[in-house]
Amino acid sequence: IKPIGNNLYIVTSKNENESKYGIVLAKENNENTLIVPIEYDEIGIKNTSNIKNSYILYDSLIPVKKNNLYGFVNLKGNIVIKLEYSNIGCMNNVNDAIILIPEVEGIVVNKGGKYGIISKSGKELAKNVLSKIYKEVVNGKEQYSLMYNNKKYELNDFIKNVNKNINTNTNTTTNTPNPPATTNNTTNTTPTNNAEKKETVNNN
Repeated sequence: IKPIGNNLYIVTSKNENESKYGIVLAKENNENTLIVPIEYDEIGIKNTSNIKNSYILYDSLIPVKKNNLYGFVNLKGNIVIKLEYSNIGCMNNVNDAIILIPEVEGIVVNKGGKYGIISKSGKELAKNVLSKIYKEVVNGKEQYSLMYNNKKYELNDFIKNVNKNINTNTNTTTNTPNPPATTNNTTNTTPTNNAEKKETVNNN
């Protein structure tokens, strides 16, 4: 049993081959409630030296992992962001992982080898097309920078402008109509044998 805050505790079930994790809500009347079933491979995230609580993000989301995919449940144990991400955060080096982006209340996720950003409500802020997300100092001010198609973008510029264009281009490509089917309009001008035609008429 491990406390993670908000009267929530991670509980573990172990056997010879594996461990599974769930979450219990402890109530004042000592009637504890299992709000997250003991079926997850991991709860919380690693490489979080810059995060206050690696189990509850933005005081509202709990990362969970099952079948090698990550998603998020809320403090009531309900799945609010489905398990579809291969990882959480972007590792730039051993001690520098970009996981949360407080400026937009975003979470960095990985899908298909590319990074994206989702909000704490699950809204897609940046599609999973980024090769890198990192923090740098520009003119004495820290900012988040994103790499897409070998070009660098500032966070807000990408979200407000470039990301929209990616969506539009994707839809345009997807919805391109197929070319019309070729219709054989060739008229058969081969002469018909009169005997064959007569035989056909007689048979009818």
